[in-house]
Amino acid sequence: MITIEEDENGFHRVLAELRIDLGPVSLEEATTVLGIRPTRTGDAHDSHLQADGAGERAAGQHVWFLSSEEAVSGRDMAQHIDWLIEALCPVQGALRQLRQAGARATTITCGIWSAYGGANVDLTSQQISKLKELGVGLEFDIICSAPGRDPVMIALAARCWPYQPPAPVPRGTDDPRCERADVHLCIYLGAFDPSYATEVLGTVPTSTRQKGRTVTNSLGLVRTNPLNAWFLSSEPVVLSKEFRLHMDWMLDQIHPRQGKIQALRDDGVQNFKLNCYWWSASGYGGPILERDQISRLADLALDCFFSFSSYGLDDD
Repeated sequence: MITIEEDENGFHRVLAELRIDLGPVSLEEATTVLGIRPTRTGDAHDSHLQADGAGERAAGQHVWFLSSEEAVSGRDMAQHIDWLIEALCPVQGALRQLRQAGARATTITCGIWSAYGGANVDLTSQQISKLKELGVGLEFDIICSAPGRDPVMIALAARCWPYQPPAPVPRGTDDPRCERADVHLCIYLGAFDPSYATEVLGTVPTSTRQKGRTVTNSLGLVRTNPLNAWFLSSEPVVLSKEFRLHMDWMLDQIHPRQGKIQALRDDGVQNFKLNCYWWSASGYGGPILERDQISRLADLALDCFFSFSSYGLDDD
């Protein structure tokens, strides 16, 4: 009988894995250039490494993997990401060499098997800066056990042994795995009124919170705002289930304003965060960040918080 132990967060298993689609480069050449033995290898004949449509990989293309799973004993995703970054930083020139030789993609997949239908991951601005230096993309694969179903069977059915990363989703098309997506910039202003952030940034927020002001929620409960805050959300504007479109929209709003964001920091506003929400339609999958998006995020020096939720397969 197979058993899967879970930690205090309900996680069965956690890993961060680099995937390099080698194109014309051989496995032997890639291993020699990198000076690192892969955790495993694959090719386009493996069913789980194939995609349809624009995401299809060429027949015979080799795939090179390096995973944190055996090196990191805990289930803290930050530790797995840090281990992989530390392993790759000394060979970032080699990664660049492989791309110049025709390798089509270098992506880190963060896999989490969750018993509770969700997961949260913090990605610091320092980690994002390192990912930019490495020239890699980032994707999340959160595999959730649906309520009332055996987590062992869910895990087995969802690419668990050995781990099989998801097929690529072409950029710009709705992600069938996603029920809802949102990218939400949060600026906590300390003593400054939200109108000050609006003036400095020169853009209208989705919503604000003014410290000391009382508000009544939908249940009729009255509360007093404990702080000044300024929020900008992609969800009212981007009518898509493709997370990358939400991130593109947000970056289009704030990347040209990085000087104005720095002006707020110079005035003492230090609490900035980009909250990224992804609701699963089927209990697996997650958002994707392309290399160009990671590059623009690194320019902004923002911490990112990723929240994944799955509410089962029922329509209600």
